[in-house]
Amino acid sequence: MLAAATLVALPALSACQTTSHQPAGSQVTASEPRPPDAKAAILAVKNTFWNADEIISAAITPPRPGIGRWSVCVRIGSKFRFGDGLILQHHLIAIYDDGTPPAILSVNAKLQCGYPPYEPFPELEARYKPSSGAKGS
Repeated sequence: MLAAATLVALPALSACQTTSHQPAGSQVTASEPRPPDAKAAILAVKNTFWNADEIISAAITPPRPGIGRWSVCVRIGSKFRFGDGLILQHHLIAIYDDGTPPAILSVNAKLQCGYPPYEPFPELEARYKPSSGAKGS
C-alpha cells in the first residue's frame, strides 16, 4: 500500500520540481550573443578591400550570426570606367568572434545576401565627412 502511494505521489512531486516561482513579467532567457560593431570592423580594414575614391554609394546589412563568426553584406556602388552608370557589387563579409580581421567571403554575393534591409554606410566613401555633432554653437 505504501509503495502504491509513493508511485502516485512521484508524478505530482516531479511536476512541482519543474515549476519555478518568478515575479510576474520577468522571464529568464538564454543570453543571446551580441553582434559585433560590423561598421567599425570593416572601416578598420576598408583600404585593404576597396579603393574608397571609386565608391559612390555603400550600404550594409545587420550582422547575422554563424558559427565562430558573423556575416554582413556590403553593397558597393561605383561608376562605370567609361560612361555614366552605376555598378552595384554585393560583398559577403565575415566578422570573426576571435578578433581576426574581417574577410571577404564572396564578391558577387547578391544571391547569398538575398534582400535584407540595407542601411546607408557612407563612411566607406572617400568624400565622406563626419558631421561636427556640435549643437547650439
